[in-house]
Amino acid sequence: DVVSPGSRRGEMPASERRATRGWAPEPSPGVTGVARVDGAALEALASELAGAVGREHVITDTAVAASFGRDLTGRFSGSPLLVVTPGGTAEVALVVRACARASVPVVPQGGHSGMVGGGTPRDGEVVLSLRRLTEIEEIDLVANQVTVGAGVTLEALQRLLHASGLDVTVDHGARSAA
Repeated sequence: DVVSPGSRRGEMPASERRATRGWAPEPSPGVTGVARVDGAALEALASELAGAVGREHVITDTAVAASFGRDLTGRFSGSPLLVVTPGGTAEVALVVRACARASVPVVPQGGHSGMVGGGTPRDGEVVLSLRRLTEIEEIDLVANQVTVGAGVTLEALQRLLHASGLDVTVDHGARSAA
């Protein structure tokens, strides 16, 4: 282990610490920052997304969308343009393509149980909620494996596997959401 002067083992040096409130990683090269979409462009994007996933799966109400804009701790937050909940991988692809054409960044969000801001929008992104991707393929008892959608909760997977004599060795308190 390398310990920087002025720090203790396991502690990040002060020069490398970042304040967690409002912190977000630096944008990737070529990314110019927060998406700026005018009302007409946003309406066109929402309409295209509704055509891909169904109007009931595009959340444009800012009060409802705001609940997708913060992590469980409340330390990380942002304002999504809208939230889309596709029902399958083909719909995910349509959503990503539509957002790319509109030059609007996408933030994928799984169980919305994170506590480090990884699935939290900065401001101006479309949140791609994967909670409807709940498909569970047949359990392969020979290989001891199963393929599941990103929206399958750990709790549901544990129940399913337990009934087949298998178990998931990962567990945490957010198992009903994650």
